[in-house]
Amino acid sequence: MIRSSIPKPEPIVPNHGLRAFIRRQPCILAGRTPCECDGFLREGNRLVSDCCHVKTRGAGGRDEHNVYPGCRRHHGEQEDGIKSFERKYGVCLKALAHEFTERYLAETAWQDRSA
Repeated sequence: MIRSSIPKPEPIVPNHGLRAFIRRQPCILAGRTPCECDGFLREGNRLVSDCCHVKTRGAGGRDEHNVYPGCRRHHGEQEDGIKSFERKYGVCLKALAHEFTERYLAETAWQDRSA
């Protein structure tokens, strides 16, 4: 048996708090032209968004500064090609993901101070 001397990468640990925050936000394209989504998908009696990754987890993408909310339709479309998605809708997904992480961090810091 051949053993590799290359160390295994550290496992990527999901940030469950950030993911829950993202899923409570509407799709980044809700209400935009040419988009016709209502911003959410139905999960039981709740409306939620997908937690979309700019850099996939399989490619080593972590959650922080890398996730944004998207409806199921736009999530699938984004996975077909990030650059074409960004051109079509005039968005920068990396910048949006960074903005959502900063909003989450600000919200959790505020909650920590008020507790």
